[in-house]
Amino acid sequence: MFFSIIVPVFQTPSILKIFLDSLSNTIKFQTQIIFINDGSGNAISELLHQFSLSHSSFCNITIIEHQYSLGCSKSINEALTKVLPTCEAVVFMDSDLILTSQWQERLMNDFKTKPNVGIIGCMLLYPQTGGIQCCGITFQDNVGRHLYLNSRPEKIYLDTFQDVQCTIFAFCAIRYCAIKKAGYLNEDFYNGYEDWDYQMRIKQFGYSAIIDTKIIQHHWEKSNGSHRNFNRKGNIARFWSLHHTDIQNDLNIYIQKGLMHCSEYKHSYILIDLCEARTEANNLYKYLKKEDLLNIIEYIDLSILCKSVSSIWLPEIFDSSFHMQKTSFIFLCDQFVRLLDNDYWWNLRKDYNMNDLIIDLNSNVLKFKELSDIFWPGTKIR
Repeated sequence: MFFSIIVPVFQTPSILKIFLDSLSNTIKFQTQIIFINDGSGNAISELLHQFSLSHSSFCNITIIEHQYSLGCSKSINEALTKVLPTCEAVVFMDSDLILTSQWQERLMNDFKTKPNVGIIGCMLLYPQTGGIQCCGITFQDNVGRHLYLNSRPEKIYLDTFQDVQCTIFAFCAIRYCAIKKAGYLNEDFYNGYEDWDYQMRIKQFGYSAIIDTKIIQHHWEKSNGSHRNFNRKGNIARFWSLHHTDIQNDLNIYIQKGLMHCSEYKHSYILIDLCEARTEANNLYKYLKKEDLLNIIEYIDLSILCKSVSSIWLPEIFDSSFHMQKTSFIFLCDQFVRLLDNDYWWNLRKDYNMNDLIIDLNSNVLKFKELSDIFWPGTKIR
């Protein structure tokens, strides 16, 4: 068997059933599947056993039962002890995915044709919105963020194979020979950052990580396991203490790439800083000035007026005539979806200038006028 699939399950029955249906519909080769019911209860156990019975002729299925949640690292480590020795790649999956066809075929071909690649991720989309949830991780100043978060796939510019530093275990395939070298996940990480840590360890053996952007999966992100938020700060600190010398600040590279594909960027700009992540915003502004990527004639810091994670309503920040300026604006913000509630302001603005840009800390570069095209209700701000 080429593939072994490991699925930790801390989930509701309805979401798990959607995942199992998509798994059943997309598996094309004999495959080992290891489920870990990590304290989700009897209803989940019944669904997993029903799936096992109906697929036993085609798949080698193991179900591990935990009476209560032990967390992602311990669950995956237990599953790794049961991977068949003939396996060539282990695919880590979350139990709230909706899988699409051809993912096995593409992964198999990628591993066979790219011998130096040890880690392959995919483009993850929110099924609620169609926006990108993750296309790899970008780093700057001790912060890792989901690359192109919330953008429409057709609005970004990616090669078929995108080099990244790491991705997330929601859907991630790793060569089994690399896993045998790296060993088990670090169980000091509890439901967070154990996947980043493990991939950085894999790469120490000379393997690279890529996103195959032709593999597109949908991820509800309905459950992140128990106690995730309570352990977040400790997990982040642990990750950076272990890997700070290996991480590259690559946010600027992705921003530059986005600007090169944006035909409207060659104007004079007033940069309006709406970022609450001050260190990242300051460093990005310095980079844009140093590399002379944009002709920034004025810098206005309005970040103090932006309330944490809520929508930024521009009429509340600007005076009543600000939209009449002929000079183009660049809006620098933490996440562009915070500007979605500004259709009224944009309709005023477009009579004076239609070349305004938005740059955010997830590497999105887009035209302000595109916001009306990508608005959707209930957008999640990570």
